[in-house]
Amino acid sequence: ECLSISIPAVYRHREKNRANLIHRDPEVTEAEFLCREQGCLFEVLNFKQGLDPLLFLDIRSGRRHLSRICKDRSVLNLFAYTCAAGVIAASSSASSVINIDFSETWLGHGRQNAKHNDISKNKCRFIHDDCISVIRQFAGLPMKGRAVRRGFKKYQKQSFDIIFLDPPTFSKGRFGAVDI
Repeated sequence: ECLSISIPAVYRHREKNRANLIHRDPEVTEAEFLCREQGCLFEVLNFKQGLDPLLFLDIRSGRRHLSRICKDRSVLNLFAYTCAAGVIAASSSASSVINIDFSETWLGHGRQNAKHNDISKNKCRFIHDDCISVIRQFAGLPMKGRAVRRGFKKYQKQSFDIIFLDPPTFSKGRFGAVDI
């Protein structure tokens, strides 16, 4: 549900040879607006060449399922992007949520999404770091080799009831690469 403009407004082809071909209503401006999914408000980027929309619809069913199973459970949201899954979980009575992403920009949108939904900082945390480094430490695995020489933030061993994993197609950080 879009709260400030009528839909459809913009769509982007992601097919081979048509990537980033933008179609939009000429009256639609380049702006952020709020949409509602499962009762939660999310920032959405209406149109800006080269940027993603801040809320991916292809994982909607995953967020819906998460909302049904997370009550009183701890949730780890990896590759959190704008933290939509974390916000849905926190709003659906998860006991705690940790969102991890390498991009401070995307986590900033996640913090705003949490704020739009009155989610407390105690219930929903945001970690700006490399997911691989953090999950190794959460699992109690040592950091070694060049990772140690380059330095890294330290995290205590920790377990979670639910891990929500929606990695990008390709991501390379200081501690390794994710290539699905």
